[in-house]
Amino acid sequence: MDIWVLVPSEKDWDRKIKLSMLASKQGERLFTEWVYELINRNTLLRGWACHFTNEALRELFANNMDQGLKLHSQRIISGLTEEAMIRDWIEAVKEEDEFMMRECAMAREVVIGLATGPGRRTSRQSKRGGVYPCCEVFQRQTEDEGENATRARRG
Repeated sequence: MDIWVLVPSEKDWDRKIKLSMLASKQGERLFTEWVYELINRNTLLRGWACHFTNEALRELFANNMDQGLKLHSQRIISGLTEEAMIRDWIEAVKEEDEFMMRECAMAREVVIGLATGPGRRTSRQSKRGGVYPCCEVFQRQTEDEGENATRARRG
């Protein structure tokens, strides 16, 4: 039985994939969405010199994940042994990421309630300058939604 291997025609394609993986940051994406994207890219490198080992992938994820998530999941990550499977590590961080997203969503709802309530000041008007620092991503959007809701009630 003959085995055929498809070799891409673009020069240094494997190196380009590896460099894109090294440059990739989680940003505002879900942790698992970002991780599985990189795992899929790494699958393309299987059998080539640029392929990441599981240990190298874990280090790449840890170094390029959201810094807030990294801080929150440090306790969980430190509890895992070096021999822990990468799937266990990903699952532990995924659970922490989902917890943080739920917490931010709940805080966002509270901020919206405060911003849209009668006689309430928005966080932009607050003396502290912000209500929930853990949800900076949602803060400006929430303030705008609150102001739009206030305008709609008046108009």
